Amino acid sequence: MGTGAPRGRIGRRLLVLFFTSLASPLPAVLAQAGPGGGDGSVPRHGVTDLWGEFSVSYALALLGGDAAPNLGPIARADIAFSVGARVFSLTLDPVGIRRQGVSFEVREGSELLSITYERTPSDGTDPNVGASTDLQALVVAKPEGAPQLQALFAVQSTEGAAGSQVFTARLSANERYRDPFAGFSSVDWRASVQSTRLLVPATGVDRTTVSFGVGAGAAFGGPRSRSLRPSLRLDVASDETRAGPGVRFKVDAGLAAELTDREDLSVGAGWDVRRTGSADSQRVSLGTRRLEPVTLSAEADRSRAADGRTSYRWGLGADVALTRDVRLGASYRGELDEDGSGHGARGRFSVRWQAAGFSLKGSLHGGAIWRSDGELRPDLSATVAAAAAGGGPVTGSLAASLRYQRRFSAALNGDLRVELGALTVDVDAEASYADALSLSGGLVTALEVLRRDDASLSLQLGLEGRTTTGGGSAASLDLGLRYGFGETR
Repeated sequence: MGTGAPRGRIGRRLLVLFFTSLASPLPAVLAQAGPGGGDGSVPRHGVTDLWGEFSVSYALALLGGDAAPNLGPIARADIAFSVGARVFSLTLDPVGIRRQGVSFEVREGSELLSITYERTPSDGTDPNVGASTDLQALVVAKPEGAPQLQALFAVQSTEGAAGSQVFTARLSANERYRDPFAGFSSVDWRASVQSTRLLVPATGVDRTTVSFGVGAGAAFGGPRSRSLRPSLRLDVASDETRAGPGVRFKVDAGLAAELTDREDLSVGAGWDVRRTGSADSQRVSLGTRRLEPVTLSAEADRSRAADGRTSYRWGLGADVALTRDVRLGASYRGELDEDGSGHGARGRFSVRWQAAGFSLKGSLHGGAIWRSDGELRPDLSATVAAAAAGGGPVTGSLAASLRYQRRFSAALNGDLRVELGALTVDVDAEASYADALSLSGGLVTALEVLRRDDASLSLQLGLEGRTTTGGGSAASLDLGLRYGFGETR
């Protein structure tokens, strides 16, 4: 892992293998897409809803030299089509000399096949950390009369002297049965197995962790009776500590019950048993809707760490729905541990609004705890998410979050598309702050120069860059052609 050349070959081989795996099942998938297609003939349903965009361009470095986001020839594509009930999509964003991003999806109802590959160059801030490569394959299947199955395989690789590789494989199954027996409204279960291998060549680390998990739950009662919902989950994993390898057991048991038609009770307990010691926790909460539209709640929990340190927390809260989309809440919180005690308050506000082609969701949480040693621990957070979609000329989305808990952090990302006749402008941007401000984004404009039926040819100009306060900046400019066909989503 200490040299970049072998890693580059591995990345390219994975990309070739990825495209080969995509090409192999497609004829069979297309052949099975409709009645009469089993003999390999063209399926009766055929390909429908076909649309897509291709672009080829050449990028030049404006800032940062070899650290520029894009260099040399670049290809991008976004294709989607349907075959019967299956929806296929392929995205290349981008595929170039330094960066490759590929995703392929097949959806049919709740079933999914997804394969993604991404290679990102180093930002140059740490000479010991090179380019990163991520490969992931996910399958979600629901055979008739069988549980839902999910299989995941992922590889994460980082080049450079401080590089590492992580291999993850996971298989899980779950099912829920409605009204399986008299007195039971539902029974559900889940099971999973996961293996993770970590390789760090610089330190000689080669560690494999295997974990198993099972869980089950049930709901008793029905529309005219009070419900009772017990649950139990067990996780077993290999555990590597300084004392040597061992086995870790985690158990979580819970019970939720409707005491009356307006009061709900929830209790639970958990145990975490390791070679170095065991930890446990207990929790209880009670809620009432007797003063509607105000909901009152009380909760308490106790936790004991593996070193024997014990802590207690409790709280009282009230929430009110001012309208269907606006909620207010306030709560008191208390805590007690071996370092002292604390008391505080917390308030919350949430709003959501939806109109034709536009949606908005936001929340604001704020509070503080005053500790017995005189320390004030504030905790403030805010989130907002907006999306505009529809038949208008402007579409896009925006998400932002702020957090202050002893230090300030923030994140913002968004994308925007504006269509003005023959001109299309796409903008995406991302900003984050945690001790330092990082900015990155891109701008792509396309001017349509030729159209025939549902196909068009456009000139494309792109600009992409990134910068970090106290660090470096890089930017690239690319010019090329874009070809589009079919109706856009």
